[in-house]
Amino acid sequence: MKKFIKPFIAVCLSAAITAMIFTGCGKSSKYINLEDYFYDSITFVGTDGHGTIDFGKDEENVYNIQGLYNDMVGAQEGAKASAGLADGITFIDNIDIEEEGNLGSLKNGDEVEIIVTVVPSKLNAVQGVIKTIKEDETRVTRKYTVSGLEEEKEVNAFDAVAGVYYVDGHIKVDTKADYSVDLAKGKLRGAKPFSVYQGLIIEENEESLPENIPINTDITSADSFQKGMKVNLELGCELDAYNKYGIVFSSKTQEFEVKEAVYPTKPDQISKASLDTIKAYTDEVIKEFTTDSSGVEHEAQFVGMYFEYEKPSDSIFGKEEHGEAKITALYSGIFGGKQQFRTLEIHDDIMLDENGNIILLAMFNSSLGYRDYDSEKDYLSRYDGYLTETTITKINY
Repeated sequence: MKKFIKPFIAVCLSAAITAMIFTGCGKSSKYINLEDYFYDSITFVGTDGHGTIDFGKDEENVYNIQGLYNDMVGAQEGAKASAGLADGITFIDNIDIEEEGNLGSLKNGDEVEIIVTVVPSKLNAVQGVIKTIKEDETRVTRKYTVSGLEEEKEVNAFDAVAGVYYVDGHIKVDTKADYSVDLAKGKLRGAKPFSVYQGLIIEENEESLPENIPINTDITSADSFQKGMKVNLELGCELDAYNKYGIVFSSKTQEFEVKEAVYPTKPDQISKASLDTIKAYTDEVIKEFTTDSSGVEHEAQFVGMYFEYEKPSDSIFGKEEHGEAKITALYSGIFGGKQQFRTLEIHDDIMLDENGNIILLAMFNSSLGYRDYDSEKDYLSRYDGYLTETTITKINY
């Protein structure tokens, strides 16, 4: 028996060496395994019965495209690898990610499948590649079970109404600017002051385009205001119109008492909260004028806020019912290439609620204007010589 041991060992050793030569024993494979870049789990958003997959901007939440790129080009951890252009080849455009499942109507326990299709010849041609994809490996899949979807949130949209007002024969609805409800997917909020929207806004995220949900009145005009008069408000959508965000509205209509708007004649009638809102807005707007062509932002100094009031006048049509008030914010800085003063003017008639808050701020957006002056004194004397009874008062702010 012993005489057969050495030949047997030699044969086994030879076979082992041959295997190492052909399999590359001791070395990592030069090929990428596409299945390695599926995540163990993915995130589902929405509500139970109205769910979908959180794909991310470029499906990066369902398949690790960045990791695939990094491994193919040998990028070290923390390196600024990018699945972008390389030698004229768009890496990400040669990866197609699809899904099978009842998206938008998913419920917990459902099953979805992610399908990843690639073009190996294009991906393997990316500059700097050290690992490639096998030419015949063009499609991989993985199934996931839906979980984590919340129950729908029921919301009364009319909680967002700040008040209903009679304004020069018209009935107008004012919404709370600070109204906000977090949803399973996105946010419901009141239209922001000075925005182009009125009523309610619903949006998936800060980058997405908001959807406007109007709140309408059953009448828009009235001959006169009577204390205690009431109107019905109506939500401008069906109750389940936005269930993809995880919300269902509880009521289509609600009755409100109409209040009369007040036209201010002096600045101390205006609440500090409204002045804060206006200044926060003008502080942002002024940056558009102080940023040069290279993107450098120059400092603009806030000088003050002013109440401009034009008294009611007589005309061939009779005496006006009320004067016209507006607020102006004054800044000093470099505008138009030179040091000067610039006003940002809110042109619409200011109307107040019973607490001194300016209502319907969203309507001011289209009327913001500006003028330049050599000094604050020049601005304060802007109406000198005009046939108008307009005064400018600096607000104690």
